[in-house]
Amino acid sequence: MMSASIIGKVNRSPLFCFSFTIFFSERFDASNITDTGFVHLYDTPTYISTQFFTTLTINNRAFTNVQVLKIDTSVIKPPKIRSVYISKNNGIVGYISYPSDELWVKQ
Repeated sequence: MMSASIIGKVNRSPLFCFSFTIFFSERFDASNITDTGFVHLYDTPTYISTQFFTTLTINNRAFTNVQVLKIDTSVIKPPKIRSVYISKNNGIVGYISYPSDELWVKQ
């Protein structure tokens, strides 16, 4: 399950929190998405890595401003998904399932 919600107000401006609980039962929290990727809200577990790409081609489709969330499967065996590709203004544009390593890409 993935959700994005307003979790409170700081200095009279809303604080947006993007919480991703797609990897096992761990959360990845970010307070914003900028031109260089997620602004981390809390420390991310060491077995979840993030990487930002200004342009990324997945399965012959080019996407811009892509943040990749990836779990280290040598540490945690996720029940369904090991990597997620999120593009600014496009949402989830791809993911890799686990353990089958099947790639899904938005058409």
